[in-house]
Amino acid sequence: GAMMEAYPQIELLHAATGRDGVRMVRESRPDFVILDMNLPDISGLELLRHLRADPDTAAIPVVAVSADATSKQIDAALAAGALHYLTKPVNVAELLAVVDDLLEQTETQFG
Repeated sequence: GAMMEAYPQIELLHAATGRDGVRMVRESRPDFVILDMNLPDISGLELLRHLRADPDTAAIPVVAVSADATSKQIDAALAAGALHYLTKPVNVAELLAVVDDLLEQTETQFG
């Protein structure tokens, strides 16, 4: 939360479960999603596949975040449609660089 204060244009929405997350993304159509791969209900991979399979949410960039740094998990997330994969503990500078990158792409796309 606190690190996003540098971006007043960003409204942060938080979902505690994957199912809530899918519903929230469908309803609010965010510019991008930061997805914790370790959700209490469905797997992050499953959530990613849901978003990619739905034409309404397929184009929304997703940044995967997980404590699992194995190449198998990273490859699976990227194959399922994640644009970036950050490992926990998340490096704040790295996350902000990714956010900057996504904002630039969004502005180029819709600006």
